[in-house]
Amino acid sequence: MMRITEAQKIVGQYSQIIRLSREGQYFQPVENLPCSAARIKHAICFLLSFRIQSGSLDLDTLESLIVAYSHLAFFTDAESARQLNEMSLQPHRTNEAALEKIKTLNMVKVQLRLEIQAFIQEEAETLRP
Repeated sequence: MMRITEAQKIVGQYSQIIRLSREGQYFQPVENLPCSAARIKHAICFLLSFRIQSGSLDLDTLESLIVAYSHLAFFTDAESARQLNEMSLQPHRTNEAALEKIKTLNMVKVQLRLEIQAFIQEEAETLRP
């Protein structure tokens, strides 16, 4: 069972990876994650649930956790990350396959955002009498 300190550590490590992304390095190899994407999702949800239940969730934290959760869409295999980052730096060299990959990843990002927003709404509803 995850504890709050473990969730905070995982989210902190993951957030640091996102913050240290260099310009033009929006896509990263999944190997850069501190643990599996599933565990990161669980840690974010656990942390959100804890903060909602304790009444300590502020808007800045809420938005940063939503962004972090949805940003998991931009972690892909190393070769795809390299190609997509090159393409973002040199858009004139974009090919159809790369555009499809970006389109797919953006759809995944939207889906992840909807997923975490639904979770937040469900958690908030548990507090209602």
